[in-house]
Amino acid sequence: MEKKSFFGKPNPDYDGARPLFEQAALQFRNAKAYEYAVEALTKAAECYSKQDALYLAGKHIETAAVMQQTNGKNPKDAARLFKQAADIFVSHGSEQKAAECLEKAAKGLETVDVDLAINLYVEACEIYDSDDKPRSGVDTIGRFISLLVRSKRWPTAIEYSERLVDIWKRVDNIPSFNKQALATVIIVLSSGDSVEARKRVLTYEQSRGFYDSEEGEICHQLVESYENYDEEQLANILKRQQIKYLDNQIALAAQSLRIPGSGKPAAPQNTFNPVQKQQQYMQNSQLPQQQFQGYADIPQQNPYAIQGFQPRAPSSTTRAPSTPQTISAFGSNVSSRNGTPPQQFGGQFPQGYSSSQQNGLQENFSLNQQQQEPEYFPQGMPGQQYVGQQQQPPYLGQQYGAPAGVAAAVEEDDDLC
Repeated sequence: MEKKSFFGKPNPDYDGARPLFEQAALQFRNAKAYEYAVEALTKAAECYSKQDALYLAGKHIETAAVMQQTNGKNPKDAARLFKQAADIFVSHGSEQKAAECLEKAAKGLETVDVDLAINLYVEACEIYDSDDKPRSGVDTIGRFISLLVRSKRWPTAIEYSERLVDIWKRVDNIPSFNKQALATVIIVLSSGDSVEARKRVLTYEQSRGFYDSEEGEICHQLVESYENYDEEQLANILKRQQIKYLDNQIALAAQSLRIPGSGKPAAPQNTFNPVQKQQQYMQNSQLPQQQFQGYADIPQQNPYAIQGFQPRAPSSTTRAPSTPQTISAFGSNVSSRNGTPPQQFGGQFPQGYSSSQQNGLQENFSLNQQQQEPEYFPQGMPGQQYVGQQQQPPYLGQQYGAPAGVAAAVEEDDDLC
């Protein structure tokens, strides 16, 4: 939207164009037309830049870069937008925001263009160095060191690891200093220079809290194993937990350390191959190839043998009847444990028993004398059948262990009530 001044010169209406571009970017994003949305955000940022609103212009460019990185197919386009936003933030005076944009651009290029990612990380670290808050850039430097170790850029990795050691020393953070010093020694040993590693260990031992720490002990033993060509000592040191707590890439580099001349890593390497492991498992788990004819071929197991119960052989003799202890609904023993009728205990029934109940007890005792247990079922096991007796439907009292006579007497009393 352009206007002309009184003298005929073009005078663009940025105030009117800016909200229209922002609204267009929102509509394009909702319609998933991300390329047009990025273009509209770039135009809106240009309007802010013409009006000297640099911070808002940088925010719009950063939003366009995030959208391009998330939904675009070319990470380099997103990195270019992040770099443009970082330049705008630097012009505004927001150095930390500019470093964050450079870091985002570098992270998106780690798997695409390592050299360009390293250059962006270097610019971000330089911005943090110019700031008065050195601790604000430790995370970025740590990610940069991880990328350098993964790419085996040992000289640059040693340089920035030493820079991070100096930062922790300036802020007097002894645990972080010791941890990063150990990481630096591992990086130096990975580069193949054990002499330089010894020099750095001697330098770190002059700092407070390093000589007596576990990290200092590990550093000394690592260098000593290299000097003595002791592979066993090196393998034992690499099992320490302090090494496993380091950055992932540095811990992997530590596991790949090897004594000069040995030609093999001191620590056992993980050579896991999913395909080989699966084939090995299939070979070990193969069963004898037998043709399955049916369920009749499956050997049947005796259920009593599983429980440790050995069934008795059938005999022609009749077993002695047994009278289990039964409890009546009144809460007392109604039949004796020795098969003796209640009359023999003083010749009297318990108090409170009616004549019908006494008759039921007497009938129950006579019935128990005639009952026999089965040959293959243990005593009291459910499902037993009585030999030579005609079974009647079980009463309610029989289900809970009460004799048939007592159950009949109880039901008769219930009917009377």
